[in-house]
Amino acid sequence: KGESFKQAESLAQKSLALDNTNALTVGEMGHIYLLKKQHEKAIAECERSISLAPNVAMNYQVLGATLRFSGRAAEGIPLLEKAIRLEPYPPASFYYQLGMAYNLTGQYDEAIAALKKALKRTPDHLLSLIGLTVAYSLADRMEEARTTADELLKVNPKFSVAHLEKKAPYKHKADLEHSMGALRK
Repeated sequence: KGESFKQAESLAQKSLALDNTNALTVGEMGHIYLLKKQHEKAIAECERSISLAPNVAMNYQVLGATLRFSGRAAEGIPLLEKAIRLEPYPPASFYYQLGMAYNLTGQYDEAIAALKKALKRTPDHLLSLIGLTVAYSLADRMEEARTTADELLKVNPKFSVAHLEKKAPYKHKADLEHSMGALRK
């Protein structure tokens, strides 16, 4: 991991040493565990963040995303929907996570709708463009997939499936291949 990642982890740990009941920091520690591919620790911290602050949308979003990467996307969907309901103006990332969870559960029309909402919020949101490309590909809507992939490459001309594949913290190789295979297609 990079130096900034190590610094973020160190700062989160210092913050928790001062106050281990700060729900946002607990949730951030869950996110750090996810990026380290320590899925069970990530889930435990995210669940704890919700028990500390049950009305904080970000905590539900992080747990929903963590469940998605942990092979439990169907369990993450209601949490991601709740995050969107709790947040007065949900950011693109909330809809992106929901769309990707729908992709993993075979609900491609729902994925496309969620990812379009993400892009309505933030038109150049790279992850949402990736997710929408995946959704169109999985739905066998190849012309729309190619058009979205072209938009993705305008936002990031150096985008690489191989690079994304290395960074994505999926627990199960089949889930990773589900998305990466759709992008390659």
